[in-house]
Order: sequence, then C-alpha cells, then structure tokens
Amino acid sequence: MSERAAAGWPLAWTLDELSARRIAEILHDITGSRGVVVTDGRTLLGSAGEICTRHEPCLGLRDPAVRGALRARRPCQAPIGTGELCEDRGCRCDPGTVALIPLLLHGEVAGVVKLYTPATCPSGRDLARLMAGISKLIELQRAVAEAAVHKELVAKARLEALQAQIRPHFLFNTLNTILLYSYTDMRRARELLVRLGDFFRRSLGSRGNFIPLVDEIEYLNTYLYFEKARFGERLRLSIRVDPAALWVEIPVLTLQPLVENAIVHGLAPREEGGMLHIRVRRRGREVHAVVADSGVGMGPEERRRVLEADFGTGSGIGLNNVNDRLRAVYGPAYGLRIRSRRGRGTIVRVRFPVPDPGGRGGARGGAPGADRR
Repeated sequence: MSERAAAGWPLAWTLDELSARRIAEILHDITGSRGVVVTDGRTLLGSAGEICTRHEPCLGLRDPAVRGALRARRPCQAPIGTGELCEDRGCRCDPGTVALIPLLLHGEVAGVVKLYTPATCPSGRDLARLMAGISKLIELQRAVAEAAVHKELVAKARLEALQAQIRPHFLFNTLNTILLYSYTDMRRARELLVRLGDFFRRSLGSRGNFIPLVDEIEYLNTYLYFEKARFGERLRLSIRVDPAALWVEIPVLTLQPLVENAIVHGLAPREEGGMLHIRVRRRGREVHAVVADSGVGMGPEERRRVLEADFGTGSGIGLNNVNDRLRAVYGPAYGLRIRSRRGRGTIVRVRFPVPDPGGRGGARGGAPGADRR
C-alpha cells in the first residue's frame, strides 16, 4: 500500500459515505482500476475513477450467480458490456470485468466493493489473486480498527479503576486525622469534619476524568490542611504555582497522591519531619510539576521498584498508580521521573501536555495555595 493510501485508510471503521469514499479512493490508487464503487447493495456510498452512474449501484447484483457468491462471502467476477447494461449512448464504459468483493462486518456482508477493469486487464487468475488480497486487506484493516477501539475502551476502564483506588484512600486518611483530633480537641475535629464535607460536595459535583489544575490545587490544599493539622510544625510547606498553568486540564487526583507519598513515606518516618516543596509552572506547550521532600529518601533498589504495581501495597496509593494513569492518558513519554538518595529526600517530576494552543492558560486570578510558604 502506498504511503498516501496508508495514511488515509479509515480506522474508525463503519460503512458510511465518508469511509466508503475513502476506501474507493485508496483502492483506485493502489489497483489502477478504471473505477471503484462501494455500495451497501442498495445505494452507491462512494466511488472513484470513471464510473457510469446509469447502471450503478445495481450492476452485477442482478446476476443470481453473483448474489450467490456474495452470500457465500467470497469475491467473484462478472462480465460487463455497454450495450447490454447501459442505456446511455455516451457512456464511456468499455467492455470488461467487474470484480465484486464483499465487505464483512462480524461475519456478515455489510457492503460490496466493485472494481471495474478493462477487457485488456490481466488474466482471470491474477484478478482473482488481486481480489483475494484486497478482501484480506479490508478485513485486516477492520480488525485493526476494532482492536484500536477495544484498546481505547480497556484503557478507559483501567483508568477509571485506578482513579477509584485513590478516593477511598484519601477519605480514609482524612477521617483518620479527624478521629485523632476527636480525642484531644472536639472543636477542631468539628471544623475538620465540616471542611471535609464541603470538599466532598465540591468533588462530587465534578464530571469526567480531567479537571483544571486550579481544582487539583484545591484538592491538594484540602489534603494538606488535614496533614498540617496532624503533623503540626513537623510539616513545613512551600508551594508555588504558575498562574499561567491554573486552567490547563490534567487527570483528576494526580498531584495529591504524589504529595501523600512524600509525606507518608518521606517525611513522616523522620522524627523532626521536614520540608515539602511543590512547584508547578507552564513551559510552552507543557505544564511541569515537581514534588520534592527532605525526607528519608530511597536507595537504588527501592527507587528501581517504586513504580512496580506491588510496591508499597497497604500504605496508601503507590506512585505506580499515578504513573500508569499518566502513561494510559498521554503515552509512555509522560510517566513519572524520580530522583532519590537515602537520607537526602526524593524529587518526583511530572509533565502534562497542553492540548489547546490558545488554552485556558493565563492568569485568571490566584488560587488558594498558589504561592504559600
């Protein structure tokens, strides 16, 4: 198949006028036939080359042998002749052969491709081989298209399943903090509970898998509010968010799990706690985010395994969760980048592509926590 033909082949495969026209144009290009017609057996859906519309789309389907061959789901040939099948005296159709190739969808004939070849075409055996090859090509492309759709649906389901793991952990951790305060400061516990209720009312009102970064910052600040209440002076924060990045949409609950891991696995094990830096800035067509802690860090083996599915099981959301979601949405190039040294802390970097050049970037006012030290 030529490069032009391969680039134009319809992948979202359904037999409509658009896909039929594309199929006709591509097959006309790669076969060199006089004309190509794609029909559903009743109407002409698409064509390319020199086609006599006087006897389309019925040509060939009148022959019982042809109809039988199509019912048998195999390519066939039929002779054509101007005087016999076309009433237009000015018709440019030369006597020759029409090759009929069934289009199969899930084992059923959804339409027919007709290739018009002149009387001087190659032998019937060569034409039969050509038809068989085209039939296989169309079937392969259809299978590829369905596989692509299936892969997309699987990725979406997996993405939603991964996201579903995050919300229960977030709720568990925040309720645990409230429970601790209920033993020592009931007023503070009530304040935290009211704030948690407001937070979940906002989050339940969101739709889809993506939210503006400004909303993700709200999620993050609510989580940090509870963690600050829990750790007190042991948790020191520095947060800076570029206003130009606030309205870029990113996968929901992406930054909060990174911060949670930095606190739980990096800072909490240290008696004196430590510093947590969060930086987000827009750089051209991407948004770059960094979560860095001055915690216990990781050795080479831990760093190598930290993105594995079973690493850190039972201790919150693993970094592999966020990494898998990012790769599922944006591709392998957009996974997490991690640097860490034992006793020196950990730095996690993540990038988000900006889909719209105009975007919703640019400052639209500050966000809570957009510049806090």
